[in-house]
Amino acid sequence: MEEKKYQIFISSTYTDLIAERNKIIETLLGIYHLPVGMEMFSAGNDEQWEIIKDTIATSDYYILIIGHRYGSVTTDGISYTEKEYNYALELGKPILSFVKNRETATKPEERETDSKKIKKLNQFVTKATSNKMCDFWENKDELAMKVAITLPKSFSRNPQIGWVRGDQALSPKISEELAELSKKNRELTEELILLREKVSNRFPKFNITINGENDCYEYLIDQSSNNYIKINDKLTYDEIPSDLSEYITKDEVDSYIKSLPNKNTIQEFEERIYFYN
Repeated sequence: MEEKKYQIFISSTYTDLIAERNKIIETLLGIYHLPVGMEMFSAGNDEQWEIIKDTIATSDYYILIIGHRYGSVTTDGISYTEKEYNYALELGKPILSFVKNRETATKPEERETDSKKIKKLNQFVTKATSNKMCDFWENKDELAMKVAITLPKSFSRNPQIGWVRGDQALSPKISEELAELSKKNRELTEELILLREKVSNRFPKFNITINGENDCYEYLIDQSSNNYIKINDKLTYDEIPSDLSEYITKDEVDSYIKSLPNKNTIQEFEERIYFYN
C-alpha cells in the first residue's frame, strides 16, 4: 500500500453510467485512493458549481468517462460534464479520458436522441480523444481494468501533491532536525541580543584640551546609531575666552582644527571599533 493517497475526480453523465461510475469508485478504493464526483453535488445549482470547481481544484487527477449521452446543458451552452472537463483542462490537471466505443450496442435510454446534443457530443469526443491519455472501453469491467492500469502510470509520470497521514507528513529524522535547528536559532537570537546590549553600553568617550584648560572637543562613539561618531562644532578663535586669548594665536587654533581627523579617518576608526567590539 502506498503511503500517499491521491484524490481523483470522476466526471461523466450520470443516469446512463451509474454502474460504470460505481465500478470505478470501487476500483479506486481498492487501490487505496480517494474518488470524488457528482454523487456529492446537486447538478444545475450555481452554488454547487462553485463547490464542484473547488473539488476539482483540490483533486490530484481527473477521470473523464464518456458514453453515448451528452447530458444536461448549462447556461453556457455545454454539458456539465464538458464544463467540468474544460475547468480541469484550464487548471492543468492530469486528465485521463475513457470513451465508450462508438460501435458498442446500447439500450435506447443510454443514447442521445436530440440531434443538437448528438453534434455537441461528437465534438466533445473529438476534444477528449485529442488528449494523449485517452482509451476506449466496451463494458464496465474493461473500463475498471483500464483505469486500474492507467492510473499508476500517470502517478509515476506525473506525480501530484496527494494526501498523507498527519503523523507521516514529516519523518522522525526531519522532525528532530527541525527541532534542533529551532533550538539553535533561539540560542543564537538570545546571544545576539546580549551582544547588542553589551555594544550599546560601551560608548568610548574622549576629550581634547588646549593648554590643559577646559575641554574644547568631545568625541562620542555611539554604535547604537547609524552615525558612530558625534563631534561637537569646531572651535573658532572668537569662542576662546578673553582671559585665555593671550596664550594662543588664531594661527594656532586654525592649525589645530586642520589637524582634526577627516571623514575617511573617522570612518576607518568606526570600523575598527565596531570590529573589536
